[in-house]
Amino acid sequence: MTEEYKQFDSAKTDKIPIVPGLVKHISGLKFTELISIIVIFVVSLVCVVFVILFTTGKPTVVVEENVCVTAACLKSASYVVGNMNKSVDPCKNFYKYACGGFPNNNRLDSETYSKTIYSKLYYENEEKLKNILESPVVNGNDHSAERKLKDMFASCTNSYLKERAKGYPFLNKILPNTGGWYVLGTWNSSTWNMQNALEKVHMDYWTNALFTFRVATDWNDWKKRIDYSGMTMYWWYYLHTEDEKYTQDLKKFMRTVGTLLVRDSNMTIENSTQKIETFVNDAYGMELKLANLTAYTYPTYDPHADEKRISLRDFTTQTGNVVS
Repeated sequence: MTEEYKQFDSAKTDKIPIVPGLVKHISGLKFTELISIIVIFVVSLVCVVFVILFTTGKPTVVVEENVCVTAACLKSASYVVGNMNKSVDPCKNFYKYACGGFPNNNRLDSETYSKTIYSKLYYENEEKLKNILESPVVNGNDHSAERKLKDMFASCTNSYLKERAKGYPFLNKILPNTGGWYVLGTWNSSTWNMQNALEKVHMDYWTNALFTFRVATDWNDWKKRIDYSGMTMYWWYYLHTEDEKYTQDLKKFMRTVGTLLVRDSNMTIENSTQKIETFVNDAYGMELKLANLTAYTYPTYDPHADEKRISLRDFTTQTGNVVS
C-alpha cells in the first residue's frame, strides 16, 4: 500500500495545483493591487460593522409629518414646557412636575394678590375682547348690533369724553326718570314712588341701590337657579365703632358726588352744602336701618334647606305684588 501512494510524496506532485487557473491568476496580480483589494475589503467590513452597531444601539426615530409648527402651536408648547418643573419626580408629585414652574414665571406685582392659570386665561381673554371691541366697525348701519356694542363700549371707556360730559348724562337722563333729587329741588314727595324708583335703578340702570341681589346656581341642586341677596356694604361695618372709618369714607364719597352734581347742574341753589348734608344723612340712615334689620333678625341656621325657601310667586303675593 505504501508503494501505491509513493507518487504523492514527490516534490513534482506537490507543485501541481488543485485549481490550475487560480495560481496563475494570483501570480499575475501586482503586489500593490493585492494590498489595495485587502484594504478595500477591510474598510468595507468596518463600515458594515458600524452600520449594524448604530442601527441596533439607538431606537429608530419616526418623524411625524403632521406635527404642528405654527406660531400658535409653538407658543402653546413653550407655555406648557415653561410651567414644568423637571427636577421633580413625576411619579411622586405629578402636579408639581407639570405646574411647578408657574410661580417663577408669574411673579406678583404690587396691585395683584394672586395669580393662577385660570385668572391668567381670564385676563388674556379680557384683553382679546377689548381689542375686538376697539377695532373699527365693519357693519355700520343703523340696526347693526356690532355698531351698537362698540359704541356702548366706547362710551364707557372714553375717559376724555366722560370728563367733558361730567355729570350731565346723570342729571339730564337718569334723575328725571327716577323722580328727581331733593337737593336740586326737582323731587316731589307726594308723587314719588320708592318701589318704581328702585325697579328703574336695579333693572333699567343695572345699579345696586340699598341692597344687591344676583341669580346663581343652587349649592344643593345644580339644576336649580336661586336668588342671593344682601347689602351693598356688609352690615357689620355700620354697627361697630372700630369700623367707623368705613362708614365715614362712605359718607365722604356721597358728599363728594353730591357736590359735583350740584356744580354740573349750573343751578343756583341756596344752602346747597346743608342740603347735601341732609341727603347724605338720609341715605346713610336708610342703610343703617337695613343693617340693624339684618343684624338683629332671628338667624336662619340652614338657609339652604328647602323648607326655608320661598318661590318668587309666593314672595310676590306676600309683599303685595311688589316683586315683578
